[in-house]
Amino acid sequence: MDDSFAGDGSITLRCEECGSNIVPPPDETPDETVIACSTCGAKGESWGDIKAAIHEAVAQKASESAADIFGKAFEGLDGITFKKG
Repeated sequence: MDDSFAGDGSITLRCEECGSNIVPPPDETPDETVIACSTCGAKGESWGDIKAAIHEAVAQKASESAADIFGKAFEGLDGITFKKG
C-alpha cells in the first residue's frame, strides 16, 4: 500500500500493484487484518502497520510544517537563526 498526501492534507491509500485507491476499513477493524485491494486483489500490509505508517507520515509532515513556520518567524533577525532537524 502506498500513502500520499493531497494538497488539502488528506491521505489517500493506493494499491502498489494497480494504483487504485483503497478505502480505509471501519474503525473497529482489528490491527492484524491484512488489507487487500478491492480492484486487483493484491494483499498489502496489516491494518495496524498501515495505521502506524500513517501516524509516522503525519508526524513527519507536521514537523516539517512547524520547522517552516518557525524558520520564517526568525528570518531577518540579527544573530538568530533557526536550524531545521
